[in-house]
Amino acid sequence: MKEVDNLIIEEYKAAVQLTYHIDSLRNKLTSVFLTFCGLVTGAIAIIIKGEYNTKAIGEGELLLSISLFVAFLALIKIMILGRLRKVQFENFHIISNIRDYYIMKSKEDEKEQLQKTLLLNFKSLPKERILSGS
Repeated sequence: MKEVDNLIIEEYKAAVQLTYHIDSLRNKLTSVFLTFCGLVTGAIAIIIKGEYNTKAIGEGELLLSISLFVAFLALIKIMILGRLRKVQFENFHIISNIRDYYIMKSKEDEKEQLQKTLLLNFKSLPKERILSGS
């Protein structure tokens, strides 16, 4: 095998590994945020139940502050997830380009079979859409 082919294969492996790593990172980030939201919900329940008593800040102001803080963290989380998804799309394109390179290098009778086998191509790549969260 040529050195160029070895380089391309290593690039393919790195792109696949990074894609799976990003999925794992997105899952962990979402789990941490949902755990945090559960704790905040418990705190809000205590406040609403009336067990929170202090004169420094009222219940309404405290609830508003907590809600705004959670909304701010949610916005940051969404921005991080969006950026991670964008990096993942870039890796899908890298993987697709490498597959297309090897399909084009293959024999004519194998090209169609390879295209059917390797489902990821430019037509099937996920698209970035603002309203979908990606």
